[in-house]
Amino acid sequence: MQQLSLMMRPSGDGCNMRCRYCYVPGGDSPYVGLMKLETFQQSVRLALNYAKRNAPFNLEILFHGGEPLLWGIENYRKALEYISKLADGLKDGVRIRIKLQTNGTLLNDDLASLFGKHNVYVGISLDGPKEIHDKLRVYSNNKGSYDDVMRAVRLLRKHQRHIGAIMVVTKYHLGKEHELYNFFKENGLGLQPSPLIMWGRAKIFSDLYITPQEYLKFMRTLLDIWIKDEDPIDIPIFMKAVQAIVLEKPVSYCHMSIGCAKTRHFLAIDWDGTVSLCNRTASLHVPDFMFGNIRDVNDLEEIFTHPNFAKLVKRAETLRSTRCNSCPLYKKGLCGGGGGCPFLAYINGNLDAVPPSCEYEKQLIEMVIPYVLPYKKEAKNLLERWLENEGEKDSYL
Repeated sequence: MQQLSLMMRPSGDGCNMRCRYCYVPGGDSPYVGLMKLETFQQSVRLALNYAKRNAPFNLEILFHGGEPLLWGIENYRKALEYISKLADGLKDGVRIRIKLQTNGTLLNDDLASLFGKHNVYVGISLDGPKEIHDKLRVYSNNKGSYDDVMRAVRLLRKHQRHIGAIMVVTKYHLGKEHELYNFFKENGLGLQPSPLIMWGRAKIFSDLYITPQEYLKFMRTLLDIWIKDEDPIDIPIFMKAVQAIVLEKPVSYCHMSIGCAKTRHFLAIDWDGTVSLCNRTASLHVPDFMFGNIRDVNDLEEIFTHPNFAKLVKRAETLRSTRCNSCPLYKKGLCGGGGGCPFLAYINGNLDAVPPSCEYEKQLIEMVIPYVLPYKKEAKNLLERWLENEGEKDSYL
């Protein structure tokens, strides 16, 4: 089934916080504004037209940022009503899922209720217990945001069954794997550990940086805790690795696909209508990742055939034939061989090269394999049935 994640950046890089590791350049970007409702509607309308032509199709609308809640409740009310109206007229074969990733500090009961009404899955950025989180995720006055984020978690719990958290792994997290795992489990939260990206504000606070080896050691310990837990929390990177190994297919992450541009699975729309590949590349504001303006096109094919988009497709094809084809993970069918994340390649100094992150991502997936292989045959039928009958079906409109 084809799919597209339409990443809406309704406030651009705008944010009410100044997290120490933010990859937005300098942490204080000039690329800030509020998206006009007409721009949002044009984006969704074109995406839905594309989905209808390519049905069966899963369309995901993901509000991201910056901090997307800066857009305000009235804009969200109108936007979600617009999506609902379009969804009511859909024929079988096209499904819409709505997500929002937020720092949580601006969430209130009215917003949480609105998101619950429209089946919006809300993810939270949370770096662990207060003593860790408040050192990293701070306001402009350097005050920590932990209490405000946990208030948001309590609000969300009234309106959605599952709550996931993104945690950026820094020096403060090393050696505290058991404490962190227990914290997220006790609070009923899924956990996505994300390595610190040395870009933007993170360059100023380089004391937070961890090496790939330190990150892998952290993840190996976390994996051991997760595997031994009879009732484990949701850690997507491990779950997706298990699924890929059992079903003998590439891990379903953008940087392990045949190329995020080649798949046509991702587009990001900035507050002013500028189209980019994803939320990360949109934050760079460089021509290599710009494909025109959504307000100036009549069909997504105009975006997918844009010269800069075509260059990214060519990048993936070239790297697969020159570099990826010798990678063990590619040979095992667990990676599509698309040359890794182009954003990470760009900030490392060479967009046309495989980013260094590919090596530790390869090792991360390979460390899961020994845990899965003994049970692979027994798990395959069960997993296939779950994916067919139950997998996330209640999260679609």
